[in-house]
Amino acid sequence: MNNIDPSLRREIKFVANEVFSNEIVAWIATSKLFLHKQFQDRTVNNIYYDTYKYDAYTDNLDGISKRTKLRYRWYGQSLAPCDGQLELKKRENTFGFKKTQIVKGLNISNSHRLLSLALRSSVPNSWLPFVDYYSEPVILNRYRRSYYLSKCKQVRVTVDREHSVFDQRLSNIINISKKSNTVQYIILEVKFHPDLTEYVSEMIADIPMRISRNSKYINSVNSVL
Repeated sequence: MNNIDPSLRREIKFVANEVFSNEIVAWIATSKLFLHKQFQDRTVNNIYYDTYKYDAYTDNLDGISKRTKLRYRWYGQSLAPCDGQLELKKRENTFGFKKTQIVKGLNISNSHRLLSLALRSSVPNSWLPFVDYYSEPVILNRYRRSYYLSKCKQVRVTVDREHSVFDQRLSNIINISKKSNTVQYIILEVKFHPDLTEYVSEMIADIPMRISRNSKYINSVNSVL
């Protein structure tokens, strides 16, 4: 495992209906990972970008082993985009990594065009091929996230619930008022370095949820199609 890039991480996702929230809370409290709250819950907001042909969407659906995803993320109660970070997520087989570019001083009113220009001017030249390729705003989603860290400080667990989705495909104006119908569910994600795969697999074997290739982007797009 020494040849693995230390920036790589594995992500294992589990999905359950909201009715199982008590069982999930109980597992976190008694987990062999000895989890504790890393910091306070936050509301996570994302605008996902794709191509005209929805390449990121179809690559995920088709299970393409090497794929890329671009999104703008900010935190807090504001649905209107504010200071945050542009994120480039890449995955190859079971490994993935994420690059982030902090965006400050954002003042774009409610225009997708102005937001795109602001994001483009905030990234280094090496990002521009991705920003230009994944140029179409598709959806805005938001959810409530809880953060946990293992006692060994090598494993992170996040729990997402209270999902909302807003279609962004039909106008240059950022839609923050017309919410799509969305099935409510809970996603628990375990994140760790690939070297820890065997250890983590043993520690989470008793989790009361089903492992899944679930993607919040896929779920969000499906809710507006």
